[in-house]
Amino acid sequence: MSELFSGAAILGEIFYNLSLAILASAIFYFVVIHLKDFYDKRDVFKIVSNRLNGFINIRNRIQMEIVAKNNLPFDNKNISEDLIKEIFSKINPSDNSPVVIFPTKGKHTWLDFLILFSNKSLDLIKDTYQFMPYLDKALLNLLYKIESSNFIVNLKSFDSTPNYEYADLTPFAKSFYNYSKIIDELDSYIEEKTKLYM
Repeated sequence: MSELFSGAAILGEIFYNLSLAILASAIFYFVVIHLKDFYDKRDVFKIVSNRLNGFINIRNRIQMEIVAKNNLPFDNKNISEDLIKEIFSKINPSDNSPVVIFPTKGKHTWLDFLILFSNKSLDLIKDTYQFMPYLDKALLNLLYKIESSNFIVNLKSFDSTPNYEYADLTPFAKSFYNYSKIIDELDSYIEEKTKLYM
């Protein structure tokens, strides 16, 4: 077959080789970089998901105890802000804690109970941050929202200065409700990532 113009065969050979190189680099990228990144994120998610489920367990435990204190049926998915306010208004922060807190040094109160679980949340955040290079922006944003939530921040301040002079836990009601909504967002995130990676 004759050339359309002088040097067309050489140009065709260069184009053919260039096309093969681009295809080979695309396959290399997919196999070596993209799949490795996917499997790394999947493996980290398997480890981190246990910690993330810890946040849900903490929120559910607090809700379960406050609802039980008021002899109400427990439904952690349909707990409204008004119901939380009502429940918190009936809890004396100086009453005995619903759980035994170790080390046992005298009386532990409802406020101690909330502080304990707030501190557990902070510990989970710290444990999760060790995987920072593998965490996506959405998860980091959720962890920041939990860490900086008024519920956690306010309880942290009471942990260092335990002078609580209120008759009930109403001042924590709205912040706990908002914290609970952030945990709902985290729950949705976990479901989405579980479908993707598992």
